[in-house]
This record gives sequence, structure tokens and C-alpha cells, in this order.
Amino acid sequence: MNSDTTSRPHWCKRLLRTILFAPLLWSACQHPPQPSPPAENHNGSQQVLIEEGESSQATYSPKGDKLLFVSGSRAAHKQPQVYEKDLYTGQERRITYQNGGNMHPRYHPKENLIVYASSTDELKENPPMLNPNATVSKLPLPYQAPTEVYLHSLGALEVTRLSNRFGFDGEPHFSNDGREIVWTRVTNQKTEIVT
Repeated sequence: MNSDTTSRPHWCKRLLRTILFAPLLWSACQHPPQPSPPAENHNGSQQVLIEEGESSQATYSPKGDKLLFVSGSRAAHKQPQVYEKDLYTGQERRITYQNGGNMHPRYHPKENLIVYASSTDELKENPPMLNPNATVSKLPLPYQAPTEVYLHSLGALEVTRLSNRFGFDGEPHFSNDGREIVWTRVTNQKTEIVT
């Protein structure tokens, strides 16, 4: 009987602890802690965000929590491909898996879409070795590469080709409301802006 009375308070304490902490555990499971945002840089020092490969053309997502960029010369591929980096978790994910080079990626201001330029289809449709360009272009080198403009859904991974002509179509941007896309086109050795 003596052992019964001494064990009862411990059993009651355990039950009381379970009753008190169960709501806290349930709340923690329902609302897991969010990752903290990247530390703000107040002293003006520089920080390397992407080290692997040759990376460039970075742009922030509308919320500022992700970074869209182009990276090539990586272990998995040599051609420039579009990547997205989550600035909260530090995780990168590759967006494009194409044979040609990709460039100028931009986020849609409101939807889960991006737009970019790629040489993939141009290389298949007009192979450089079979169709050598006899005319020497006076335009800067970036505008000499044959590329097309693509709309890419980040959620469904659907790709829509928006331009379809030989030559450079690139540097695409969404309008502020996301209803139009504007880009640079090369026609007759000069650049134009089209929408």
C-alpha cells in the first residue's frame, strides 16, 4: 500500500504534463517554424550566392525570396541552363534541361511562370554546319546567336514557344501587370523591340 501511494504522484505528474503539453505539440505540428529569411547586409560587404559553374543574369522573384539565374559549365552539363535558388533554404533546382543555351530568365510578376530565351530549337531546325551564315553581322555577338522566346510554367513544367523565326529573339520581360511580354528581335542586321 505504501508503494501505491508513492507511485501515484509520479503517475499524476506524468498525466498532468501530457495534458498540458499536448496542445503545444499539436500546435507545433500544425504550424511548423518557417525558415528565417537571409540576413540583411547592413555593412555593405559582398556575399557570394552561387559558386558552382559559371553563373550570371540573376533576377529576384516578385516576393524577393528566390533567385532565377543562368548557370553553365557544371558537372552535370556544359550548356547554360536556368536555375532557381530559394534564398531561405539555400536549395537550388534546375529548371531547364535543354541541349542549347538558355538566357535572360525573368519571373512573371504575379503567376508561377517565367520567360527566357533558348537556342535549343534553332540548333535543331537550322544546324550551323548545314546553314553557314555568309553575311558577317555588324551587331554585337550576343545578338548574332539564333534564339527563341519561351514561356515556362514552374508548377506544371509546361513550356510554350512564343517566337518562331530564324535569328535572334531574346531579352524577354513581362510587363508590370504580367499581361504582355516584350523582347528584342534582330531583323535585317538591326534590332527591334516586339511584344
